Amino acid sequence: IRARDLEVSVGHLTTRAKHHFLIRALPLIFRVGDPPIPMTRLGTGYGGWWVPDFSLKPGSNAYCAGAGEDISFDLALHARGVAVTCFDPTPRAVEYVRTHDPGPPFSFHAFGWWDSDGSIEFYEPKNPQHVSYSITNIQETSEYFMAEVKTVRSTMEMLGDAHVNMIKMDIEGAERRVVVQMFQDDVKPEALLVELDGSRSLPSAREFVR
Repeated sequence: IRARDLEVSVGHLTTRAKHHFLIRALPLIFRVGDPPIPMTRLGTGYGGWWVPDFSLKPGSNAYCAGAGEDISFDLALHARGVAVTCFDPTPRAVEYVRTHDPGPPFSFHAFGWWDSDGSIEFYEPKNPQHVSYSITNIQETSEYFMAEVKTVRSTMEMLGDAHVNMIKMDIEGAERRVVVQMFQDDVKPEALLVELDGSRSLPSAREFVR
């Protein structure tokens, strides 16, 4: 869970104070019983993620849903010998990823993730300069495009993967339903990286992590 997901809750603090608060508060707020483990941060300040060191094994595989216009994390995994599969149906993201594709074992598919297979509306952001569209319409806009979606299990079956070592998703509000369906389908990666969008309530976020 990324620190910026809590910014609204501590918005009254200065930037420096907010930074120090989040670094100290996150492990306490979201700890669910496991002891701390060594972590490494990969990618840019905007598109980067903290990952557990045990998941960074050459020859392992990772699904990265939600590319936007920053795949620095995906590329960092690729550079470490991880087979990365990236997913995003957004037109600008499709163009961006295809022009930055490093080649095998990196691959890209222009569909999204949901809790069922089919075709669904992706609603535009309020700011036209932003790239990310949302199935759950978290910015309450009216324009949308239609795109294909799959569950994580269907994605694995399509790609012939019996197991996924790491799953990262930054999917603009769809993450809760996708994760619930993923566990119902008995998909359990070693590392699950999720950005929570939409509701910024600390209690609801903590309950989701539990």
